[in-house]
Amino acid sequence: MGSNTLNFRDSSEVNLTDVLSLFCSSRLTFTNPDKDDLGRYSVVVTDTDGVSASHTLTEDALNSMLELSYAIRHPVVPLKHGLNYEILEKGHVRFWLQAVKLSSSVSYRFIVNDKEVKSGEGCKISHDVKSGIIQMTVDLFTRANEGTYTVQIHDGKAKTQSSLVLVGDVFKAALKEAEFQRKEHIRKQGPHFSEYLYFTVAEDCTVMLACKVANAKKDTTFHWFKDDDEIVPDTPPNVMSGSCTLPIPMFSRKDQGSYKAVLSDDRGKDTSVFDISGKVFDDIINAIAQIAGASASDLVLQCTPEGIRLQCYMSYYTEEMKTAWKHKESKIASSEKMRIGGTAEMAWMQICDPTDKEKGHYSIQISDGVKTHTRTFDLSGQAYTDAYEEYLRLKAAAFAEKNRGRVVGGLPDVVTIMEEKSLSLTCTVWGEPTPEVTWFKNEQEVASSEHTKVTFDGGKFASLVITKVTPEDSGKYSINVRNKYGGEFVEITVSVYKHGEQIPEPKVGQAKMATPAVTPVPPKSPALASKTPTPTPSKAQTPTPCLKSPTPASTPASTPIPKSPTPTPPHSVKSPTPPRFMKSPTPPRK
Repeated sequence: MGSNTLNFRDSSEVNLTDVLSLFCSSRLTFTNPDKDDLGRYSVVVTDTDGVSASHTLTEDALNSMLELSYAIRHPVVPLKHGLNYEILEKGHVRFWLQAVKLSSSVSYRFIVNDKEVKSGEGCKISHDVKSGIIQMTVDLFTRANEGTYTVQIHDGKAKTQSSLVLVGDVFKAALKEAEFQRKEHIRKQGPHFSEYLYFTVAEDCTVMLACKVANAKKDTTFHWFKDDDEIVPDTPPNVMSGSCTLPIPMFSRKDQGSYKAVLSDDRGKDTSVFDISGKVFDDIINAIAQIAGASASDLVLQCTPEGIRLQCYMSYYTEEMKTAWKHKESKIASSEKMRIGGTAEMAWMQICDPTDKEKGHYSIQISDGVKTHTRTFDLSGQAYTDAYEEYLRLKAAAFAEKNRGRVVGGLPDVVTIMEEKSLSLTCTVWGEPTPEVTWFKNEQEVASSEHTKVTFDGGKFASLVITKVTPEDSGKYSINVRNKYGGEFVEITVSVYKHGEQIPEPKVGQAKMATPAVTPVPPKSPALASKTPTPTPSKAQTPTPCLKSPTPASTPASTPIPKSPTPTPPHSVKSPTPPRFMKSPTPPRK
């Protein structure tokens, strides 16, 4: 083992180096290596059969050894995570880092904007050896906390530092979140919303505004508002249940606006605002369309006097829903010929005055933003033939109903009058062609006489005047107005009382007492109504008034207080009598 060791560099003897031989090994140590030491090194062992070895020291190898040498001479504390921050629940801000390992003798310090920060009021600094975490918590984070944060660590001979720059937009975001969390903490000390307002749609398509509340007590109040006007729901909110809802049935564009829920008691107040407009409104309509589209029935054919209508029933329909009608794959636009509309229960499309051009395949498409719900109907063949015949029948019936004879105003239900007075029953009638008018008493036709005068002026004004009424004139009077399209009956009950008798109290629905009669001024010679048989009463029907009776000239006779247009006396109410308005049977066509 006593071999001599020789060291060479580039075949020259190495000087100023430390060569150490120990047993069978030899080591060459560079005390301060630099680029001049790059090159090929070799060693020859004497007293052997020429044992030797060599090694080339490159620049990369030298740099690696220099780095390793520096790390050995200058140890660092390895980190799992560099300096970072997080916003805590109360708005506190925690700065922290985590080392791979810490000893119990570790020391460190926090430096903010070149000034060391100590643990104290408003700031707490601590570490945990086991987890390797070093942290600083700032209780009140404000604009003054913007800057650069650094942690310097010494652990034995090892040391390190980590910095965090918190300025500009990054700082503003952190400050905003800290202020929000601080306000949230204060808000939650009293009654508050644990979940702010949101919407859901029920199976019947009722839109529900809902929220969840927390930390409420019995005297906590809850109020709903829309555009700052309070809403009082049918069912009062129950804050103790933990949730409150506001139903909005039959939702449409009219329900757009800013909704607000306010929760308060002696500990504080909290508010939640929900704006139904724009995208939120569209999302609600799509949610409704999803339920309505899934519930949509097959298209149903319905004939009307105007044409053939296709209807699609669904749980709810509003025009704001994205619906499209198609005929043979071509989209239908609403027009005078093809009308599109709907009610809360259905969507419809009507073909006005249909022709053979409108035969074919029809469909409705209801889009909910994700899926399209389609319903179809084939309007051709026998289906079209049957529908067209029914349309013609309804059209003729509607024309007859529109033009039949009718009373459009002027007659009372009941008349109470004293004997020796004159009674005038006057009304306005209408029909196209001009109707025939017949008066009846107790189902017997009344003809003009010296005591009773029947007139029909201008094809509009019909009157029955009885001069000096007697008890025998009491009874049930009626007028029959009709033309070739049909007509109707109107009944009046007349009661005559004697001089000195107490005026009878009117029954329910009766006029209290007759007033002096008036007779319309005839524009020409009165024409007597032609005689008509007494028809059998049919289903009651109240005609729609369309003409007002003219104000007639006064005469010494008396007349009942009419129902329309003259106001009824305050104590007048309807009597419990059978219906007065009845259609007259339609005469047979010749």
